[in-house]
Amino acid sequence: MEKNSYIESRLHRFEGDISGIALPRSFGDPFHAEPHALVSRAAELVLPRLGAIAALAEGKMMGVLVVRDDAGELAYLAAYSGDVACTEAQRAYFVPPLLDLDEPGGFYERLDAEVMRVDRLIREVEGSATLRRAVAEAGAARERAEQAIAGQKERNRQAKRQREEQRAAGADAAALVRESQYERAELKRLRRRLLQPVEALEAQIAGYERDVERLKQQRRMMSEAVQREIFALTRVLNARGEQHSLLQIFDGLPPSGAGSCAAPKLLQYAFAQGLAPLAMGEFWYGAPLGGRQQGRFYPSCESRCRPILGFMLQGVERYFTRS
Repeated sequence: MEKNSYIESRLHRFEGDISGIALPRSFGDPFHAEPHALVSRAAELVLPRLGAIAALAEGKMMGVLVVRDDAGELAYLAAYSGDVACTEAQRAYFVPPLLDLDEPGGFYERLDAEVMRVDRLIREVEGSATLRRAVAEAGAARERAEQAIAGQKERNRQAKRQREEQRAAGADAAALVRESQYERAELKRLRRRLLQPVEALEAQIAGYERDVERLKQQRRMMSEAVQREIFALTRVLNARGEQHSLLQIFDGLPPSGAGSCAAPKLLQYAFAQGLAPLAMGEFWYGAPLGGRQQGRFYPSCESRCRPILGFMLQGVERYFTRS
């Protein structure tokens, strides 16, 4: 059957004898890193396959879930957190994401195209030849103006010292005052004449900057709308067969990346395919990062996974009545 073929492509049978490994009595706490022996065995079988996926070398959290099928046979599922660049054949080994964002013509493709359109507009404005020319001209003009103004100020200071000497020698005080007033007025006129074109260029630049900021704000709002739509459409199952969106689970906007970790993917696939989850664990693969070492198991993350797994694992004890 097509469904069974679909399941089998991701449902992996244990190699070797596992009859000596006792079944778990309960699902366990995913926020404690100690894995069940069957989980460790599943990870050992997954690890050799990961070396062929070059993108994983940088480091990625992986997950395995031990399940029992409707025939009572044990098997395991594998997943990676986030997304990984790999071939379709490699991807088929792992369970799918909670929501397929790559669906051609889907909402994400359309909304993402809108975000990218705004992003292109931002790059066009920031890279505008007119803007670059205005920035260059304004910088050069301001530098010339400041040099000219500084030179005039220095000449005024020298003239002031001369007037002080003339005043001490008994020169006409009223004439000296008029000369001082004239020089101050000339400095103001010079500053106005030199800085007006600079300020006009800077006003033009400010207009471009306002356009960029407006577009960036629009992009932020659109990105948030995309995220909210994704979280609203991402429906999560639990062991009781109930279904909630991520927005419902978090009672508001979830943190970025919510639902993309390995653990929710594994449980979602098991519930959707009628598989009984028995034990789960997440381990690190690839280059060490933040103290994480390849092959070692770590607890599920708190901020993104605790609310989701808290919902998904409701009713999970029913799978252990046959154990």
